[in-house]
Amino acid sequence: MVVVNDNQRSSVTIDAFPSGGGNVEQQDMTMGGIVNVDIGTNLLFTGIASNPGGVKLFSIDVLQNGGTLYSAKIPNTPNSSNKVPNPVRILGTNGSGGAGNQSMIVNNLTSPVQVVTSASNFGSSSNSFSIIYAPVDPNQRGKDKQTKITLHRQIATNLYTGDFPSTPFSGTITGISNPGSMELIFLRKGQSASNCSNNNNPSAWVIIGVGNQANPPDLDALFGPSHALPVTFMACSNPAINNPPETIDVLVSYHVN
Repeated sequence: MVVVNDNQRSSVTIDAFPSGGGNVEQQDMTMGGIVNVDIGTNLLFTGIASNPGGVKLFSIDVLQNGGTLYSAKIPNTPNSSNKVPNPVRILGTNGSGGAGNQSMIVNNLTSPVQVVTSASNFGSSSNSFSIIYAPVDPNQRGKDKQTKITLHRQIATNLYTGDFPSTPFSGTITGISNPGSMELIFLRKGQSASNCSNNNNPSAWVIIGVGNQANPPDLDALFGPSHALPVTFMACSNPAINNPPETIDVLVSYHVN
């Protein structure tokens, strides 16, 4: 038991246990992210929240394919001595939105599962984050791969956008190259689409010529030093080109964690 105060942010750990075997990239998560899981694994979810000044409300929701599979929450009410239990654990659900003894297990993982969690203190702050558990063929884990993706031109602009991958998994981007027939102007991370038509701001660009590839400093400029997936591509055709194509292709090299 701890005396209630509102000075600190709650800490949260979500555990994804591979019931019956299977590999989980990172079993315990204390922040949001994407976690690769061997396809077909049975995942059992539990969580723990703690705070030196007490956790007011702790919740876990497990979602898949647009629906909620499980929901569990624990509210804490101070006793007569202004104390509450600490830490707070959710080991299962009661089937009605509260914590209980029904296991929160996803059997035969074949599509991504999202876990959303939040833990509030007795003040105005909360620690909330989301984790995606992505099923991945174990034979592809740790491999370097390459694929061609298509970027689509935005209406009435010379800006092309696209996301990779379309289905989330944990990995890093290791290279991009231009397999097309025209020079591509990629916008650096944090730059706005207006720089597609601004010839006076070359510092916003990474230019990749036909048949060429980005060098390592360019990848840092485009995606940040971690190169972590997923990424959003923002590329421009040369503003001087009349009637730019509706789509452009980019060759993407990546590593699967």
